[in-house]
Amino acid sequence: MKKTIHMRRSILVLIVMMLVASVVCSCIRPPVIGEVYGSEHQYIVIDGETYTECNNPGVNKNTDRNEKLGIVVFRSNEDEYMTVWSLKGYENNEYIYTLWVYDGAYYKKDTNQNEDG
Repeated sequence: MKKTIHMRRSILVLIVMMLVASVVCSCIRPPVIGEVYGSEHQYIVIDGETYTECNNPGVNKNTDRNEKLGIVVFRSNEDEYMTVWSLKGYENNEYIYTLWVYDGAYYKKDTNQNEDG
């Protein structure tokens, strides 16, 4: 009888710990480094630099992703965000790679720096 009570308490404590860990993990998100705007989310601004969505700059998104830079939030809804990575071979971040849920895209740093969003 005592073993059963002890086992029930252990299971209850384990469940509570898992719930707490789940809540804590869901509240933590990477640092916000910029924002996304445009009717097709085609522009990103990071540290005053504007990026425009572009075609693949000749890299493999799975092997050539470098460092995770953070996230960019949507101007229209700050609860939605894209994760941003630098790319190997572009350490000056001329190109970046983003992932929004399952949709990945490349962005190129604008030389015009014309933010009109």
